[in-house]
Order: sequence, then C-alpha cells, then structure tokens
Amino acid sequence: MKAIVEFTEDDYKKCNDRMRELRDMLKEDITNMRDYFFEERDKTSGYAHYKFSGKVKRKFKDILNESDIIMIIDNGYSSFGSSCFYNKETGDFGGRVNTD
Repeated sequence: MKAIVEFTEDDYKKCNDRMRELRDMLKEDITNMRDYFFEERDKTSGYAHYKFSGKVKRKFKDILNESDIIMIIDNGYSSFGSSCFYNKETGDFGGRVNTD
C-alpha cells in the first residue's frame, strides 16, 4: 500500500469506504478488529517501521486481501507505505509498515 502522502482523492475514498465495511462486519461486543479477524498476530517494532505476521481466521480467508490486512493491523491507512504477503489457502500473512 502506498504512503498516505501519495494518495489521490480516489485512493482515500476507496480506503475509507473499505475501512467502514470492515468495521461494520464487527459484532457490537467486539471492539478490536485484530481479535475479530485474526487467529494470531505478532508485531515487532524497528526504527521507523514495524513488521507483522499472523493468521486470518478461517471464515475470513476469502474475504480479506493484503490491503485489508494492513489496514486492520495498522488500524487505518495513514502509514508512510507498507507491504504485505497473504496466503489465502493457509491464512498466513506478514509484512511491514513504515511509520515515518
């Protein structure tokens, strides 16, 4: 996913709409999107970035994509660039988010 400073108005609208759709999937009693969509997850901080990995819950494997995973992990789309790999068969994912 490109850095927020590179977003066009259309990029911003698409991400905003998708984030709203993801939040609407949450049950009312669950406030943490990461707990709702992921079986497990890990985050390791580094200088000006962090790395993440985890596993998507079985029922969401075909619904989510790499951009969705980044937005869920980062709780939005305001990073300075990010990347993610996602294996839909296993649900495994990993990547990196640049923080500044």
